[in-house]
Amino acid sequence: MISAGLLKEYLSRFEQLPLCKGPSPVQKLDNLKSKWGLGFDLYVKRDDLIGPAFGGNKSRQLEFLLGEAIKQGADCIVHGGALQSNYARQVSAACAMHDLDCYLVLSDHYNQKKNTGSHLVSQFLGANITYFEGKLGSAHEEQKKKLSESLEALGRRPYLITYPKSEILGSLGYLKATLELVEQLTEDEFPQRIVMPAVGATFIGVLLGLKLLGYKEVEVVGVAPLSNEYPIEATVLESMKEICALLKIDFGAVDVSDINLDFTYVGEGYSKTTKESLSALVDFARYEGVILDPVYTSKAAASLKNLPADGKRTLFWHTGGAPAIFAYSDEILKSIK
Repeated sequence: MISAGLLKEYLSRFEQLPLCKGPSPVQKLDNLKSKWGLGFDLYVKRDDLIGPAFGGNKSRQLEFLLGEAIKQGADCIVHGGALQSNYARQVSAACAMHDLDCYLVLSDHYNQKKNTGSHLVSQFLGANITYFEGKLGSAHEEQKKKLSESLEALGRRPYLITYPKSEILGSLGYLKATLELVEQLTEDEFPQRIVMPAVGATFIGVLLGLKLLGYKEVEVVGVAPLSNEYPIEATVLESMKEICALLKIDFGAVDVSDINLDFTYVGEGYSKTTKESLSALVDFARYEGVILDPVYTSKAAASLKNLPADGKRTLFWHTGGAPAIFAYSDEILKSIK
C-alpha cells in the first residue's frame, strides 16, 4: 500500500500532455435502479465527458503516451483499430491539437459502416488512414509496425502506439483516474464494486490503482467485449508487473487473484451487438439520458442486471464511444420496435 501523495509523485515523473479537464462527474442512476429492480445503488463515472472529440477513456491514456512521444521528438503518431475505433478518433483529435500527423491502420474485417461515427470524425480530424482486411491482433499490430518503419525510411519520426507500451504507459492514465476517484468521493460514497469494459489499460489502471492505494476490498469486474483477438488475461497480469517495475513498487503487494474478467457478454464476437447489449444501451438513454456505445460499454452495462442483489454500492465506469451509435443505427432502431 502507498499513499495518494506518493502515487501522485510517481506519476509526476512522466511527461504528460494535457488532454482531459476533470474530474469526470459521478452520477447516481436511481431511475435505472428502479426500472431494473437492482438490489444495490448504482452510479456511473462519466469518462465519456472527458477529453477531445466526444471524449472517452483513451484520452486519459494518451496524456502519457503522447507525452512520451513529444519528449522523444516524434513528428507523427501511428496507431489503429477497428473501423469505428474510439481510440483512433481520440488519437486523431489529440494529434490535431498538438500539430502531430496521425497515421491510422483501420481493420474493416468487422463489417462496420464507413464514413459515419468515429470513422467519419477521424477523417475530418485529418488522420491519414490505410485499411487492413484482417482481424485485430498480432497481424494488425505487425501492419502498424510496417507503416511506422516506412515513415522512418522517409525521414519522419513516428511514435508507434502498440503492445505492450500502450498498456503499460496507458495504464498510468487510469492510475491517475483512480486517484481522481479517491479524491472525488467520501468514504461513505466510495464504491464497493466497480464494473467496466475490459481490454487493457483502463481496467489495468483502475485495478492496480485501487490495490496500491489500499482499497483491496473493492471488487473490480472487467467485462470483455472480445475473446481471442488479444490475450487479455495475460496482458493484465504482465502489464501490472511492468507498471510496478516502472514505478519501482513491489508487485508482491498486489493480489493477482483479484483479476476478475467476465467473458460471458461477448456474444458472437467483437463489434457484434447482442440483444442484451442493445437493451442496456436503450435503457441507459431512456431512463438516465446517458448514451453508451454498442461495442464496449453496452455489453458491460448489460452485466449489471445479473449482479447479485447484495447491497454493494456499484460504480459503472463509462469509457465513452458514443459516436459509434451512428454506425449501428439500423440495429438500435430495430431493437426498439
